[in-house]
Amino acid sequence: LPAFCAFLVGLLQDILGGTPIGVNAMVFLGVYGIVVSQSRFFTGKSFVIIWLGFALVAGVAELARWALVSAFFVTIVEPRAVIAQYFLTLGIFPFLAWIFLRWQRTFLRQ
Repeated sequence: LPAFCAFLVGLLQDILGGTPIGVNAMVFLGVYGIVVSQSRFFTGKSFVIIWLGFALVAGVAELARWALVSAFFVTIVEPRAVIAQYFLTLGIFPFLAWIFLRWQRTFLRQ
């Protein structure tokens, strides 16, 4: 996935979600940089290690998104929604990872 795709997906999420334009784009580019720099470490690791890495990066991303939105509105935004979104994301990750792994294996066989 090229960096400009992460940027465009972030902009699309900003537009569709009502977030100030550029917030998710900046967060996604930051996550992209982290993932690219650490991809060698996570290659071949167990699912639990990958999930813990995801939890760490997702937490940093949610914290950054919350800080950017708070700075944009010049007030402290209520963090409960961000915390709920973080835990929902962590909970759904194993299911989506399993689906995408099966999909990838199916296409690699062909």
